[in-house]
Amino acid sequence: MDWLIASPYGSPPRFVLPGIRNHVTQRGNRRDSHASAESVHLGVYGGGQWGGFGIRLGGAMAWHDVSTDRGLSFTGFSDNLSASHDARTAQLFGEDRQVNSQLNVRF
Repeated sequence: MDWLIASPYGSPPRFVLPGIRNHVTQRGNRRDSHASAESVHLGVYGGGQWGGFGIRLGGAMAWHDVSTDRGLSFTGFSDNLSASHDARTAQLFGEDRQVNSQLNVRF
């Protein structure tokens, strides 16, 4: 999703809202094992250019659910081992930009 908002101060600021959901599964038939991971990612990114100065800021958050199962068996013994974990990942970022038109230099 991408929005442009009109601005009286130069180019319009731009805001982006990215998002994704993914699911991964793996099976190991010889070891009677199974693993899966599901994640949801959301973010926001925005910025604009005002004269020779520009700024861009953003952040992202992800939620993860990971689970594993494994069968264990040998003569006289069998068991099922399993684990489940939840996790979160967060990040923030930013950048600024300055243009010097007299020297034709961008920072």
